[in-house]
Amino acid sequence: MPPEASERVRAAASEGRETLPFGPAWLNIEVTQRCNLWCVMCRDPGQPTGGDLEDRALESLLPHVADARVVVLNGWGEPLVFPGFRALLARVRALAPGALVRFNTNGLLLDASLADLLADPRHPSAVALSCDGATPATYAAIRRGGDLEAALRRLDLLAALKRARGSPYPRLFVEVVLQRRNAPELPGIVDIAVRLGAEAVTVEDVRGGSFGTPLGELIADVEDHLDAYEEACRRASAAGIAVGGSGALRFARALAARRPAAPAAAGAREAPRARRFCYEPFQTAYVKQNGDVRPCCRYPAPFGNLGRDALPAIWNGERWRRLRAAMASGSPDPVCASCMASGHHVPVPHEEAAAPAPATTWAFA
Repeated sequence: MPPEASERVRAAASEGRETLPFGPAWLNIEVTQRCNLWCVMCRDPGQPTGGDLEDRALESLLPHVADARVVVLNGWGEPLVFPGFRALLARVRALAPGALVRFNTNGLLLDASLADLLADPRHPSAVALSCDGATPATYAAIRRGGDLEAALRRLDLLAALKRARGSPYPRLFVEVVLQRRNAPELPGIVDIAVRLGAEAVTVEDVRGGSFGTPLGELIADVEDHLDAYEEACRRASAAGIAVGGSGALRFARALAARRPAAPAAAGAREAPRARRFCYEPFQTAYVKQNGDVRPCCRYPAPFGNLGRDALPAIWNGERWRRLRAAMASGSPDPVCASCMASGHHVPVPHEEAAAPAPATTWAFA
């Protein structure tokens, strides 16, 4: 996000504005709920899902894309399954020149023609590879129907094209959903990030089990994998790659708890804890494939639907105003409070189009 957009968001939040004179700076559009894989932490074969982005929602949304500085083209599904992906990418670029367009993908449907579009140095873009294993066996066991080497061949093509053109785009990231099965492979996942020239690895906690895999069977006990995490961080630091995410935060807390506390100086007072704050209510709109609009990807209830209301009416509607007021008051909405406690919140304005993050574990306020 350019500095002026970031400053605008920060000013609105610090002043506690409930009604905003600008639209979402970060616009997340779920282009489809369909997927070509059946990952154990997500869904089972035969599990019903929604379809592609509804035409009426898209046409209602597009006139308001111009305010966005970052447009995310994914949600609960593989975005490259969406048949209109390339056309939508072109429309967003035309409507919001200079906005960074990003998406997560398993990479298996990324072809040479799309790589050519993404590596265009005139158009900011970012691609995050969803990679839940560093070995073919672990990857296939988690990402059922997937092929790690096939995915990496396609990402290698994109990375090579980017290097050959001397293009800063697409910015490349690697994301992993931390689980018992893949936690020992975190160093290898960092090696994949190095291979691709990625600038960051995001380690996220699993948020739910598929219909056939109970959540308790997926969650990794970070205490059992601290050595793997520390080795992953060493390799990342050596390569100038940042490591972050809610899973990384759990590791960082576990490591901090192992260290003996420094003795307090005589008469010293404990420093007050910084108040947690999330900028999402002031900068983000998450549009589901059926037109529902939510304040972020983690908020469970819609604040409106583009089939009934225009985005500006939803963005500055009563529910969104209440959400901003609660956050600014220091007594956030219960859903927000729960999310913030787990480290999922956004403690600074999004800066996806700014300089890469330093090679360290990201801090959460």
